[in-house]
Amino acid sequence: MGISLSRRQRASLSVSVAASTVVLGLVLGAAGCMRSADPAGTESAESRPPTSERAAPEAGQPPSYAAAETAADSPTAPATDRASEQAAELAAEIPVAEIPAVPTPWRQTQPILPAGPGRPSAGLVVVPLAQDPAPAAPAPSPADAPAPEPPRCTTPPFAAAPPPEYGSGIPAMRLDVVPAWDLQTPAGLEAAAAVEWWAGNGPTHVAAAAQRALADAAAAPDEVSRDAVLVGFLADGLVKTKTLQDRIAAYQTIALGVPAVAQAAQAPLDSGDPAVVAEFLRRGQYAAAVEGAAETSRGAVLRAAEGALADGTREALMEFLRTGMLEAQAANDRQSVYALLAAATPAVWAAAQDALAAHDPLVVVEFLRAGQYAAAAKDACA
Repeated sequence: MGISLSRRQRASLSVSVAASTVVLGLVLGAAGCMRSADPAGTESAESRPPTSERAAPEAGQPPSYAAAETAADSPTAPATDRASEQAAELAAEIPVAEIPAVPTPWRQTQPILPAGPGRPSAGLVVVPLAQDPAPAAPAPSPADAPAPEPPRCTTPPFAAAPPPEYGSGIPAMRLDVVPAWDLQTPAGLEAAAAVEWWAGNGPTHVAAAAQRALADAAAAPDEVSRDAVLVGFLADGLVKTKTLQDRIAAYQTIALGVPAVAQAAQAPLDSGDPAVVAEFLRRGQYAAAVEGAAETSRGAVLRAAEGALADGTREALMEFLRTGMLEAQAANDRQSVYALLAAATPAVWAAAQDALAAHDPLVVVEFLRAGQYAAAAKDACA
């Protein structure tokens, strides 16, 4: 089976054969010098058979090997002349055109000729040399060595103040809600004027119903029919519409997402009593919000919530939710800073004093959020 070689493989093989042939010539020359210098060698010329009686070269052996042995055994020519002639003959056989422009370094690793009479037994190598490793960089002198890196500052553990409370946990709800059930028709108005008042001043759904009643009355065929439509709305439609308006408002308080308020709204809605629903909108939703704040607060916030619940009026509850809770949270934050001063390091103590002197709740919040930790780190690196 034929073997196809690429152009690069053929070039590499040619170089290997050429290099082997050159090395062979050098080896044979050295052997001739050794025989001429030591006539009493291990094998004399008389003990070797004549050249004509020697076996033909083995199959696959280059013809140059046999020619080299014949030339080396000639007793008439000096060893040095025979080596020079053989080297010139072998060099002429090298395919110079196939040698790459950049020669590959070679190292001797395997014997080219088997050990035998007149042949050296030392191993000779013809393999590509690996690239020499790059020389190691010289060690820097003490004068050139970089300065040691300073140790990193680490913040030691300290009794940090709790996170700020100002502006957190305040129920998101609508204040000053007036139930539709509490609204009454102004006294002294005729039917047409009363319906017009609801159309202009009533809550959303009540005003829409009053406008529809006015449109129906305008479409009535006579005055009697028109008055009947208006009176019917004031006597029956207005009550139903106000009940619907208050139930929608109660459901809207559930959608605000305040857990305590949503839980408190469920019972009035289940009762189906418009007066109970109106009481929830009037006061119950605010009481539920204050109770929820009291369950999750401390210090000044807790005391303010308990005071509003003890008062129990709609005004007291809404006042706590409007401003009282926020003011109590600011007082709690200032108290947290004062408690930190008892065991504060110098930088923390100075930063806390600056925050308190600002008399601004937001400055105190920033100190509790990040300023105390930055000051503690500054003390650690001092």
